Amino acid sequence: MLKRSPFAHRRYNFFTAHIIVELLLDRVLMQRDVVLLDRFYRNLSRITAGDLFNSFHLFGLPDYEGFIPSYNRFVSSRYLYHYQNWHGLIFALNRIHGRVGLEPFDNQAVEWLVSMHATLERTGLSIIEDIASEIRPHE
Repeated sequence: MLKRSPFAHRRYNFFTAHIIVELLLDRVLMQRDVVLLDRFYRNLSRITAGDLFNSFHLFGLPDYEGFIPSYNRFVSSRYLYHYQNWHGLIFALNRIHGRVGLEPFDNQAVEWLVSMHATLERTGLSIIEDIASEIRPHE
């Protein structure tokens, strides 16, 4: 049995907080406009293996061949659609927590996520809307 480090929680606090906020923002954006998600996957499907290879080569990243199967699964499963329901989102977060040695989300943590999501729905996207209004052509 793998023993979890007593320092794992402190070490990955920022990492998991960042992932949680990103996934909650993704969920709010999907709920507001699912067309964004459709467009995201349509654009991903246009990326060729050659494009990916060139990107890996340009940035000096190893393991191009190891990345391709995961990328193809992500695109074909349309994985982000799973975040539209709480079960899919919690499942993804628990997998991430497991990979870094943290405990799965308990009921209290899930309640916190739901509360945070509600806050983002009410106010959290105003910065995105402000930026969007600034970059739109003024008519």
